[in-house]
Amino acid sequence: ADICPLHLHRAFGHSIILSEDPQQHLLWYRLKNAIFIKPLPPCLLHHDFYHLHLLQPQSVPSPVILSAIGLLASWLQLVQHPSDLRIAHELFLLPAELDWPAWLTFTRALDPRGTLSTLELGNRYDLGEVLSVRISLKLFFSKLFFPRSSVLGQDGGALRSTQWAKGQTTSFSPHMIGVLIFIFAFFQTTLSAFQVIVGYSGAQQRVLDTSYWFANVVLFICALSLV
Repeated sequence: ADICPLHLHRAFGHSIILSEDPQQHLLWYRLKNAIFIKPLPPCLLHHDFYHLHLLQPQSVPSPVILSAIGLLASWLQLVQHPSDLRIAHELFLLPAELDWPAWLTFTRALDPRGTLSTLELGNRYDLGEVLSVRISLKLFFSKLFFPRSSVLGQDGGALRSTQWAKGQTTSFSPHMIGVLIFIFAFFQTTLSAFQVIVGYSGAQQRVLDTSYWFANVVLFICALSLV
């Protein structure tokens, strides 16, 4: 997953917003240049808790456990330097008593091979930082066709459309509706022009091939927007 450490977010001028909702963790809101980050629960800072409750012997762990592992793995990437830990303390994202030597000891014991952050968990944490525009587009189409569906999946890390709509849908409309209308008008006009050309009996084969492939590209883009 692509996750920047905290000091880079500050260097880029991003506002780091504390959110207790795990469904908003690592959600990047580009219009406000802000990213939501969930504090790491104290229980996940205990090595024994991780091995006792998260490392299950079952072949298929529950979605809740996978989400907890994903949250923990994301924090291993968020805090990679002492400066990252200081920022986490300033924003009350990690306990103040957790110093750098203790964090190093914890992470090295937890992930000695450095492979935890590369695990494929099959949930939203595999995506890393997620742009709000991407979620807004999915929400826009899912509300039209699947009003009760989940935007990013069915596991504990999914974003429900009803929860996301509370704060973000209003900001999506003025900035994105115009773009969508322009794209729709462009494709509609181009396809109509090709339709007129194809209907002409003297159209060249090259023009017919071009119109055929362009129509397929438009259909592919429309299908991709619904994924």
